[in-house]
Amino acid sequence: MISAATGAIALVIAPLNHEHGLGYLIAAVILAGVFQVTLGALGARN
Repeated sequence: MISAATGAIALVIAPLNHEHGLGYLIAAVILAGVFQVTLGALGARN
């Protein structure tokens, strides 16, 4: 099952990988994880 957020990420990740390569893709995924962990630690909620 694919959620709406997954579809939105796919629209960002595919062009990023195509235009800048795998290095930028990996950096973007790691940075997104850092944001998620930080917001989780701060107690941010929907």
